[in-house]
Amino acid sequence: YKSILDIVSKFECNVFSSESTDVESIYNLILDVISKKKESQIPCFVHLKYYRYLEHVGTSMDFDSSYRSKKEFQEWQKKDPVDLQEKKLFALGQKREVRNVETDLDVQIQRSFDWARSAPFPTANELYHDVYA
Repeated sequence: YKSILDIVSKFECNVFSSESTDVESIYNLILDVISKKKESQIPCFVHLKYYRYLEHVGTSMDFDSSYRSKKEFQEWQKKDPVDLQEKKLFALGQKREVRNVETDLDVQIQRSFDWARSAPFPTANELYHDVYA
């Protein structure tokens, strides 16, 4: 199969798909998914097309590995869902509110980093804690 949707559609489930990266469009799609799930009582599969900015494993770009091109990356960056939603909110006069949320998130992220750096390293027996096997 060339499409995961071709595979999933063979199972007893409702299949939803969207190529949109618009947050509101995806939100409305998910409301439809929830409604269909409640109505049909069978599982739902949602396929959304997004793009990762960094390597599959790592924190670098992987343009030099011929895995993807910089041009492909730039095309997807134009459809970045966070940037698109930010522009919509700014157009609605919500710039201050957006910046307040960003500031709150920055503070929470910094607190999380500080907590992680000060936390004791786990003991060896933690390796098997809550592991099913």
